[in-house]
Amino acid sequence: MLEVTTEGGFISPTAHLGELPDVVVDAAGNIYTADPNAPAGGLIPQAVVRNVGAEGAAQIMAALKAAGLDKANDDGGGPGNPDAGVTVFTVEIDGQEVVNRISGGGAPGPGHPGASPDPALDLLARLEDPTQMWGAGNVTATPFVPTAYKLYEAPTANSASNAIDWPLATSLAQFGTPATPDLGVAGLRTGAVFGDDATKLASAAAGATSDTVLVSDSQQYQVWIRPLLPPELAE
Repeated sequence: MLEVTTEGGFISPTAHLGELPDVVVDAAGNIYTADPNAPAGGLIPQAVVRNVGAEGAAQIMAALKAAGLDKANDDGGGPGNPDAGVTVFTVEIDGQEVVNRISGGGAPGPGHPGASPDPALDLLARLEDPTQMWGAGNVTATPFVPTAYKLYEAPTANSASNAIDWPLATSLAQFGTPATPDLGVAGLRTGAVFGDDATKLASAAAGATSDTVLVSDSQQYQVWIRPLLPPELAE
């Protein structure tokens, strides 16, 4: 029903590769966000899920429409502050995908005249707030247990002491497919890991940090890994 992500900003082009979406909401009222209590700097980010039910999902859809997110803007995010990046709202309404981009931390674009702060960003804050119940009662955040992961990887010449062995049979040199665009990273590849392979990867990477490298066929690789959320698996 809704996915909110962040693009750009005054950071490395690869900085968003291992990030979870800011928020994902499905039609059953499951709200997925990053775990605010997870240790910082982990190789694999952790997520939590809150369920506000079908009635809560209906309230969220009404709030999406009230914020103007049922109609796409065409300003590419507006002028804003380029260092702040762009917040991307992707909404599915009646089987159609509608995309809005809000730039510079909420500078109003043509689709959002006069808003300060932008109503879409106000809605995002409400969705990230665990005290917002959306009409449901006794809603608590529970850890999300992934069954699949999205992975980006590229060979690196940097020697690292905090290296772990790649746990899967397919070597990283052959894993997935070349990433397009490659974000200026030579040899960048991407793919997804499911089932038993996902369990093996999670076990091998438990406790690893964002600067940990993986070793496959004696070659070190920089990796970016994040859980795939159930709505993403259904796409």
